[in-house]
Amino acid sequence: MKALLYILTSLIFIYSCQNSPEVPVEQITIAEDIVLGMDIDSMYNFLKANGKKAQNFQVSGEVVGFYLSDVFDLSNFRNSAVNLNHYGLFYPIQLTGTNRLLGLNVLLVSTHNSYNEYNTLSNIPAIKQEVNERLLKEVEDLLNKKYGKPSKTKTEYCQVYQIQSNQVKEYSQTPSECEILTWENDFLFVEFNKGFKSYETSFDPINICYNYWATIGGDPKEVDPRGDQIYSYSLPFIKYELKDTTVKILKLEKKLKI
Repeated sequence: MKALLYILTSLIFIYSCQNSPEVPVEQITIAEDIVLGMDIDSMYNFLKANGKKAQNFQVSGEVVGFYLSDVFDLSNFRNSAVNLNHYGLFYPIQLTGTNRLLGLNVLLVSTHNSYNEYNTLSNIPAIKQEVNERLLKEVEDLLNKKYGKPSKTKTEYCQVYQIQSNQVKEYSQTPSECEILTWENDFLFVEFNKGFKSYETSFDPINICYNYWATIGGDPKEVDPRGDQIYSYSLPFIKYELKDTTVKILKLEKKLKI
């Protein structure tokens, strides 16, 4: 019953946006038809109602669950022989003092064979926040198609979200050069942080797999791809976030009661 109420509440919120002359619902609808500003619990129930399920992954021997998008799991970057897929994992941004969905981080990851071959985790895909440069370009093109031409900046210190064990940690001043693309409409910002050149992987586009490298002696170094291999980037993500003016128009500061 409570799940139904959450779904009805989300539909009411979407209907209110559709009938608002100030905030067209399509302008704040993002991945998997999620509407920013809805209640976060309603978002999860909306995803369930649309056949989306949370999926478990393993990171460093720990299990963590995420709702996800497979829109970035393009066929020319998949390889079932090594369990290689690419996903966008949902990490919500909560409006302070409410349970409203102010924004959504989509953490880009690749899956690979489990190293825990003989234990209970063997059937759970392992993930790394490593994505090759060609797929990142495909992601950029998809965003360009929807939002138009972005502004581009390069920075030597970037914000990142790292999955550690069974939680996500934010680091605001990571000393690594990265490129950030930004789009906006009248109601929200979209940011694509491409991450920084990997210190541990490169990508083989012929055999469709990531190769793992380690620095022996001295400080860690960016991987220099060999032969036909290409660069891989660490910790890329997409961030969708409502503008302050949109929050005020929709009166999202008010707590949602169910």
